[in-house]
Amino acid sequence: MPARLPLDQARDGFRRLRDEVQPLLASAAEAYRPLCLAGYPVLEDNGIEGPGGSFGLRFSAWHAFHCAFENAKKPKKNEPKPTGLAGALDIRVKRMPGDPLPPRDPNDRFELATLALRWDEDRGWVEVRRVLPERWTRDMIEELFAAYLAGFAYDVAAGLPTGAGGSTRR
Repeated sequence: MPARLPLDQARDGFRRLRDEVQPLLASAAEAYRPLCLAGYPVLEDNGIEGPGGSFGLRFSAWHAFHCAFENAKKPKKNEPKPTGLAGALDIRVKRMPGDPLPPRDPNDRFELATLALRWDEDRGWVEVRRVLPERWTRDMIEELFAAYLAGFAYDVAAGLPTGAGGSTRR
């Protein structure tokens, strides 16, 4: 069951995820370097410790595996429409640029997820997103990553796109 975590618990989980997964990604980068184009693989980390945080490994312009700290989807609220002309035109009052941010809702929930990304010429970017359960394990992450590595190795063996500028069939 995907975990919808409060902010503090999600931050702790993301720190643990970063500590446990980055060595795995670094060792995979070294092992898969001979299969990649020059300049790849690249370890990436945006350095954000809260929502929006992400780190991972890019194997080519067409392949990447990332772990992310995301806002959980909120169920849509059934807000009554404003009356009068504003309601008829479906006008909502929104925060303007420069206005102060509203205080964070203590009921907001967050998710930790893995994102396996691959470019497909027919479908564009294909993303396999797995939201991690609250009690995720390193073995679980290793299994998700191993499945992605098998797909990447297949793409390399099949001569599918592995670099910028379109298909590089061999």
